[in-house]
Amino acid sequence: MRFVIICLVTLSSTIFVLAQNQPSQYSETRKLLLEMDRSHANKQLAKLFESADLRMPELIRALDDSEQKVSLNSQYIINQLGEDDGLKALDDWRKRQTGTYSSPVLKFVAQQIYLEGDSRDLEKLVRRNMGLFQIARYANKDISVKLVAFNKRTKTAVFELVHGQTFTEGWHAVIKFEGEKWRLVTDTNVWQS
Repeated sequence: MRFVIICLVTLSSTIFVLAQNQPSQYSETRKLLLEMDRSHANKQLAKLFESADLRMPELIRALDDSEQKVSLNSQYIINQLGEDDGLKALDDWRKRQTGTYSSPVLKFVAQQIYLEGDSRDLEKLVRRNMGLFQIARYANKDISVKLVAFNKRTKTAVFELVHGQTFTEGWHAVIKFEGEKWRLVTDTNVWQS
């Protein structure tokens, strides 16, 4: 019995020391949020989206960050991922705000729209269902589709859809796997040039 207690105390001490020596997860998440670009998807957006479910406590903490860009980008990632715990925390945060505050523009798809076809290649699936996306209302050809990030645990993917060569407009669209199909969740114009 004495041996077991000593082992447990030693194990607890080791875990405490290891935890103390780990760099702050929040500082890494905050750095990514500062460097993230919402208009043209960059590697920081991809990294945050792919790990957003694991970083949710840090993303929620970032809502109150003194740097507006950190708060805005955190709101963007939480909304795009669309997980219940993050959305509830975001809603609670909004209710606590007094006066005016900034929020990123996102266009949620109100009705249930499901993509049809084989889902092994998500870029092909989006191309095949292009008529369901807002960008198709403004352009009928020359639309490029790029998978920006895929969160494996939540089965959610964000795409960048771009129309044009010289003068361009870009959209971010999020699809989520539900049941046996992919549902269109958000479809937002993020830039025009």
